[in-house]
Amino acid sequence: MVYAFARDNGMPFSSYAKLVHRRTQAPVYGVLYMLLLAGLLCTPMCFNAFVFPVGAGTVLCARQPLFWYWYRP
Repeated sequence: MVYAFARDNGMPFSSYAKLVHRRTQAPVYGVLYMLLLAGLLCTPMCFNAFVFPVGAGTVLCARQPLFWYWYRP
């Protein structure tokens, strides 16, 4: 999707996002552009008071069986 918009000059920095890698014939720079953009848009969600405890609790609950397996009394 990023490559299609960049190819038509429909987004900022499209001259870089529409470049295709010679060996792989894939729009590598467009993928990196999308990863950077998604990271910038999702970063504020990590500091949300409602979302962060749910994510942290899920991670802790998922790792608890490993903890009890390694540290058996």
